[in-house]
Amino acid sequence: MKHVFILDPEFFREQQWKFQNICDNIDLFFRKQARSEYSVHTPRYPRESTGIIREQYETIKTGETLRIYAIGGDEIFFDCVNGTAGIPNAELAFVTCGNTDSFLKILGIEKRDLSKNLEALTTAPSLQTDIITAGNQIALNGCMAGIVAAQVAKQKKFILGKKEDKLSLFFRMAASFILKTRVLFDRETVNHQYTITIDGLDHSGKYSHIGIANGPYYDGNKIASLTAKPDDGVLDITLLKSARAFSTAGSLRKLWRGIIPSGGITLRGRSVSVKSDVPFWIQLDGELIQDTMVNFAVQPGAIQIISVNNNRYEQNITDRNIQNRGEQEQMQKELNYG
Repeated sequence: MKHVFILDPEFFREQQWKFQNICDNIDLFFRKQARSEYSVHTPRYPRESTGIIREQYETIKTGETLRIYAIGGDEIFFDCVNGTAGIPNAELAFVTCGNTDSFLKILGIEKRDLSKNLEALTTAPSLQTDIITAGNQIALNGCMAGIVAAQVAKQKKFILGKKEDKLSLFFRMAASFILKTRVLFDRETVNHQYTITIDGLDHSGKYSHIGIANGPYYDGNKIASLTAKPDDGVLDITLLKSARAFSTAGSLRKLWRGIIPSGGITLRGRSVSVKSDVPFWIQLDGELIQDTMVNFAVQPGAIQIISVNNNRYEQNITDRNIQNRGEQEQMQKELNYG
């Protein structure tokens, strides 16, 4: 087996000590291993990781396994998924250091520094996992179009513009709230006309939010779809009909808690086509693009994902559903009588 570690230097820009500590731990661990080949890479620009993975695959022997370790945040997550998917004998492990580890929650992995437990990372089994193709790009956890994607785009633009400024947490939170609210009152975004086809059936109309889930969670503890399972060969789709600003905000809050509001439509399918006369924002995991058309499709079992604690997707969805059942029943009562 060949082990390839890809660390995002930009993610550790203000924590060089942590970056160096991870590199030292990797080096120390493999010095004690017999016949273990490994390499550490720090991409210099976006998408370079994809090329690194392809180059490393060319160096392995026939039948040998290539295990990729993505260490960083959303950007390195996206790049490594796009580089690994579809490669025979390639496996992908995530060492997430960010605040939201949405996909890993389905495997029962909460936020922790797995880079210190290399024994578990290097020996854990992998799970055959579906991916979502979106044009020539790939997403693993889920995709969104409409208001949520537009809000994230506004926030990222603001953060990038203030990157060098040492802004207080309060100021960033206040700015984030203002930006989200401005998008909420943008009629073009909240009341957008889409041409939507799901498995050949027409679902066109005016929607504020389109969600396409391969995994059940989004943005930490938010629920994208409690029925989404990354190895069932189908996508879970949520369409939120257009409404007034405050109604839309309330509907989104219910969606993130696992409750389908009155204006919500839930479907399952293998292919989704979304078109618009004007460009709209699309979120692919943590990546953002803007286009007038995108075709989503599930590719069953196209990537191997490492499960550190040897859990399976079915087990953890069931456990989480049981935990949330009482809370959801109570919230549904509140909706019925509210």
